[in-house]
Amino acid sequence: MLQAVAGASVVTSKSTIAATVWPAAAISTDRVQSLPVAAIVVGTNGSTSAMERARTTLELALGDRGGPTTLGEISADNSRLIAELQQMTDVVIVVSLVIAGCGLAVSVTAGISDRKRPFSLLRLTGVPLGV
Repeated sequence: MLQAVAGASVVTSKSTIAATVWPAAAISTDRVQSLPVAAIVVGTNGSTSAMERARTTLELALGDRGGPTTLGEISADNSRLIAELQQMTDVVIVVSLVIAGCGLAVSVTAGISDRKRPFSLLRLTGVPLGV
């Protein structure tokens, strides 16, 4: 039974990920060895000791290519990234609203001051207020 446990994420042999069987590729062994490794999937029984043994073995075998992660760690990283992006988006929206409000205030003030002078000149020439 394949099971990887970390945080709230659990993948077992009953899930669609564990049931996926990839077809064999029709390429030579030399060609396979020249391809870069995108991911290594290790099945464990889900115990902490088995996961840590697999993690240690991968770290020793792969060196500085990045540490092994479980699906739960990847999910937590993605959730953290999404939360950071949402906060940044909120800041951008608030700043945009403040800038828009300042622009509106400036345009209203300019409009009032532009209209004030002609009305003052009309009053000075003796035009009644009702007109």
